[in-house]
Amino acid sequence: MNYIDIFKQIIREEVILSSGDKKFIDDLFHQIKESVIKTGKLLRLPQVDETTLKSYFEVAKNEYLSVNPIDPGISHSLTKKGFKTWLDEKRENEITWDYSKRYFKHLKKSGRSEKVVKETENSSFSILGKMADPKSKSPIYNKGLVVGAVQSGKTGNFNAVINRAIDAGYEIVIVLAGIMEDLRSQTQQRIEKDIIGEGKIDSGEPTGSKGVGKIRRFGVRGDDKVIQVKSLTSESKDFSKAVKELDHTLNDKYVLVCKKNVSVLKNLIIWLHNSLEEGKDKHNIPLLIIDDEADNASLNNMGAKGRNYASKTNGHIRSILELFHVKSYLGYTATPFANVLQDRNEYPENDWEIKYKFKGDDVEKQLKRVDNIFPDDFIELLNPPSNYLGAKQIFDTITPIDNKTDDSEKIPLVAPAVNDYIENFPSRLYQNDRGEIIGLENIRSRNEWDEKFGFGGYLDFGSYTDYRRDTWSPRKEDEFPKELPESLKTAIKCFIIALTIRETRIPSMVNSDLYQPHNTMLVHVSRFTFWQNTTKRLIDEYLNEIISKINNDKPYSPTSIYTELKNLWYSPYGFAHIVENIKSYLPKGYEDEFMSPLVFNSLIPVFIDAVKDIEVKAINSFTKDSLEYPKNSPKKYIAIGGNRLSRGFTLEGLTINYFTRVTNYSDALLQMGRWFGYRPGYLDCCKIFTTQDSLDKFNDTTQCIEELETEFIKMEEQGKTPENFVLRVKKHPGTLKITRPSILKNAIEVKWSYQDSLVMSTQLKVDKRNIVNIWNNFKNNIAPKFKKSNKKDILIYRTNADEIINILKNQPNNFNDKDPEYLTKFIELCNEKGYLNNWSVALKITGSSKPGLSKELVGLDENIDISSVQLARRSGPKNKNDKDLFFNKRLFRASSKSANIISSNEDMAILLSPNQKQEARDKFYKFKAIELKRKDGTLSQKEVERRVKEKYKTIPERYYREKMNETDGLLMIYLFDTRYSFNQIGSNETLKEEFKDYIDKNDLGDVVENTPLVGFAIEFPPIEKDPGGTYLQGDYELDIDEEINDEMDDELEGINDVIES
Repeated sequence: MNYIDIFKQIIREEVILSSGDKKFIDDLFHQIKESVIKTGKLLRLPQVDETTLKSYFEVAKNEYLSVNPIDPGISHSLTKKGFKTWLDEKRENEITWDYSKRYFKHLKKSGRSEKVVKETENSSFSILGKMADPKSKSPIYNKGLVVGAVQSGKTGNFNAVINRAIDAGYEIVIVLAGIMEDLRSQTQQRIEKDIIGEGKIDSGEPTGSKGVGKIRRFGVRGDDKVIQVKSLTSESKDFSKAVKELDHTLNDKYVLVCKKNVSVLKNLIIWLHNSLEEGKDKHNIPLLIIDDEADNASLNNMGAKGRNYASKTNGHIRSILELFHVKSYLGYTATPFANVLQDRNEYPENDWEIKYKFKGDDVEKQLKRVDNIFPDDFIELLNPPSNYLGAKQIFDTITPIDNKTDDSEKIPLVAPAVNDYIENFPSRLYQNDRGEIIGLENIRSRNEWDEKFGFGGYLDFGSYTDYRRDTWSPRKEDEFPKELPESLKTAIKCFIIALTIRETRIPSMVNSDLYQPHNTMLVHVSRFTFWQNTTKRLIDEYLNEIISKINNDKPYSPTSIYTELKNLWYSPYGFAHIVENIKSYLPKGYEDEFMSPLVFNSLIPVFIDAVKDIEVKAINSFTKDSLEYPKNSPKKYIAIGGNRLSRGFTLEGLTINYFTRVTNYSDALLQMGRWFGYRPGYLDCCKIFTTQDSLDKFNDTTQCIEELETEFIKMEEQGKTPENFVLRVKKHPGTLKITRPSILKNAIEVKWSYQDSLVMSTQLKVDKRNIVNIWNNFKNNIAPKFKKSNKKDILIYRTNADEIINILKNQPNNFNDKDPEYLTKFIELCNEKGYLNNWSVALKITGSSKPGLSKELVGLDENIDISSVQLARRSGPKNKNDKDLFFNKRLFRASSKSANIISSNEDMAILLSPNQKQEARDKFYKFKAIELKRKDGTLSQKEVERRVKEKYKTIPERYYREKMNETDGLLMIYLFDTRYSFNQIGSNETLKEEFKDYIDKNDLGDVVENTPLVGFAIEFPPIEKDPGGTYLQGDYELDIDEEINDEMDDELEGINDVIES
């Protein structure tokens, strides 16, 4: 224990006693100083002066504020019907929990919030209780899936599960750590630190105690009453043939960390099969397989052919499981779509063949397989703590994020969309008239061609057919890039600024457990090693040029590199705004005092030191380079890579991300988002450079995951099963849009449904023709039918499904893509079954824009007793990406804080009675009270209820929706003041003029002044016997074969296969 630990302990105790706030903690130093000095003497700590002691207090205070007020997030779960845990109170008390207690103590010492550690204790206990009982006398096979956000701490959770599993009696744990050796090695290091307690401290150093082993050691060199678990793999060695032939006994407890590689898995099968007792076909040893990145490589992509077919990796995993009587399979992933869409075959009728050589002789084994690895028994959803930076804080969500900005704005980490990469990192090639091979935009379908170019052409191509005929996909030997795009140069300069900011903060953080000494920039541009290596050479050259200028230029010269960096600092996407205002973007209740505001001039003296020792590395099979982060030697890396850096692997101190890798698979794209995670003391240093296509996919995926998480939690409330969730995922319209075709390709049809959902037009068309046509249609065909309702702020009229279908299908509206087609098909299907026959169309007539429009101008019946309709306000785009969408695609993203146009959740409750509304509120408050009680068991029920009602003023729309009748549907219409959307009111002069130019060029002056934008929101009730619908699969597979093959090449690149001689 040191002075900082003492301060943290006493601060924690004082806050508990007084319920003190931040100001109370700020003023604590003089009150607790003497107690700290006295404790230091008892612990024989060296004496320090008051200035040093005050600096220790500041570190302890800032760290306490960063981790302790954090909402830890809690897990939610769905279990098989009839589930009953074996881990009751009696069994819990019989288990000594040596490994678990040691691990949780280690987590606390590493700076984790006590609340977060407690939640890890609870969730890991919950997961263990759903796995197979390791002491079971009869055969048992349990299968589960744990879903957690990208880079949110899933490894920490499954290490908690492994520690608990060892304590409970599991004797062999196999961790399948992705398909890349980098990730396997990194996972091995974590497991040595978090579970085994022994191993190399840093690469190249001798083996010793580490991590949990520093807290308490087991085995002959420590507490010999506790068996020391061993590992047959190491940081540098997978389960190779050499390891296999060592003939290890199964009389020990083992944790093995292996790649999902066919040769490695075969070695495991041979070792385990050869270790069977004579005459036995299965081990009486409990086995746990933890499958990290479970949606990658493990799934059976051949299952559609029948129960006897399996891909090699899947077949091998299932063969290992079949060698044990008592076993659990536990998958971990951030994108569960593939796992729940995978084939769910029955027990195969044929054997699984394993061939190998032993001492020169051919050996053949015929083995059985378990039926599948589908998560039949349970699915666990881990919610990250509130200091996690994830997709929801950056990309579109339905629910606004809860921070301190005036408008609940997303954190502005996204730089302007990269649009200058195609010439140097192309995904399509063409030979021009001069014989030059040039890069082109990749147009994936005829629909995309028509949308972008209409009846016009693209370069020398008159049609999509010409384009597909005369262009081809790049090959690894093609000579790209020729030079660095300007956007990549800008990203490198941002990395230099980020390094410098972090350098200035070292003194205030270096003694904190939260201090991250390393710095990384990720450049993810191509799967090809040659392209990566060329990029490395060009970055090296550019970086050396920049460093030379930093060392030699005069700081205040207008032509110096310092002036370039200063201009970047103050640019709209630079650092000035976010460094100054970062605390307002943090979730409410989360403080990060280490992120102190800075001005650019304070960085000038630091740049020279900041750029020292930057290493540029291409991480691929050709260079054999890897990223190592030694404990006591801070690293500064610019890492160029493909798949080896795209899944699972943690890049320490990652700040700048340059990502132009093209993929059609949005779920895989989300996994490549290495920039998600925890950034104490340097969140304001982070930037994301990516393409508009990737940003659109991130937005779609984030919304889909948000909706399915909400659905998951609702199903937990209702006592539903994994099977119910699987059906919901399969029928969610967003799933088809974002899931890899390789997962769906064998399906004859893909089901979809809009039941129990809210569908909104969140991107409004802002070209003159659409604005006018949509408004005139509303005014002439919809508005005259409205009547007064029981709500003062809403007009309503009743109608039937035919009119709603007509509005969607035949009248101009603001829905995009194929939404109207799919929506109308779903309504028609429902009508056939007797659902959704009764519809209401509603109009919100109150908004914050004054004075509003007269009822005559809106087209309302003159007999309606209202004076005017007040329009809603949605401010126009401010960041470059939203402005590009507005100016180039003529689409207005209706809100900066969420992909949501409804102004009040209670708008959607208009069809409910007062009693139904109250029931919805009561249900929500009851659920939140249960959550809060789980987070803090010390609170009384009365205090829980008070806090819940004080915190949650708004009831989520879905709670009202759940009370709707299956026969009823609701179309809600909002009118938006176009002047605000075009930044003509409520914006600064620069923005106003920029949009005024657009208005003038497109003859929109009168339209902006007098024509509202029309937003639509459709609410579908829950329908128990969901009629669903069907997408024909053919249309979705356009242009995928080539990409699937590319992805397979990519997965093989950089894998250190075990070659058997």
